[in-house]
Amino acid sequence: MYSYFSTYPPNEKYSYIFSNYHYGDYRESHNHDFWEFSVVVKGSYTHILNKKNEPLCHHSAVLLRPRLDTHSLHSEDPSSVILNIRMHTPLVKQFCNNISEAFYDELLKKENIKLSFNERQVKKIIDYTSLIRANHSEANTSTIYFLMSYIFEKVFSQNNFLNTEKPQWLTDLLLKIFSPENMHWTVKDVTENAPFSHPHLIRLFKQYEGCTLIEYLTRVKMQHACELLVSSDMSILAIAMALGYSDSSHLNRTFRKIYNLTPSEYRQQRKKII
Repeated sequence: MYSYFSTYPPNEKYSYIFSNYHYGDYRESHNHDFWEFSVVVKGSYTHILNKKNEPLCHHSAVLLRPRLDTHSLHSEDPSSVILNIRMHTPLVKQFCNNISEAFYDELLKKENIKLSFNERQVKKIIDYTSLIRANHSEANTSTIYFLMSYIFEKVFSQNNFLNTEKPQWLTDLLLKIFSPENMHWTVKDVTENAPFSHPHLIRLFKQYEGCTLIEYLTRVKMQHACELLVSSDMSILAIAMALGYSDSSHLNRTFRKIYNLTPSEYRQQRKKII
């Protein structure tokens, strides 16, 4: 049995996302023409994926590739509940590219993409989807942005898509920097989340990334700014504050330097395209 709670018309920026709760099992083998992220909210399942049985326990999840993964769900407990989030390819590509240009192609090659969450993390996913259900305005696309970023950061970090040339501490740190929750971070915040002193971190960051920490942090902040300018109705000042700037003039100067446009001009141009 399904309980549907969210769908989006094709003319919105983050179209092609659809979510539902599924109660009990679904024993008919099937595949999809979209990506599907499924997390067990209650109970447990036996997940038959490409003719192989895999346990899908409480708070575990799986990401299914379009057309490549055939699956069915079996549960002896009719009260078991799974939350499905279905995403079409253009949306998935966008968020994969935000993390790594090669990430999407690597994702297509990997069979059985599994994840594990704790109770707090599952509640966070449920809270995001509840916000989406409660608000169908255009501004709600920012919530979808946070949800998608959260899911694909976890997919990336838990499934061996890591650059083996980078040490684990750096990969973990980069994922934290990229997280929308940390878009306000300063160099001081980054240093506090790294296992080295500030001078040592600066040297190592330049060695591995080929740019300074402040350059990398600024680039990530501007990516978040671009998303918020298009996907929300936040004012320029509100976006600047969310990014950790004390006023909008700092954001205006930095944005213009990178994109040769002010944030307002970028928003106007992008909304003409959408």
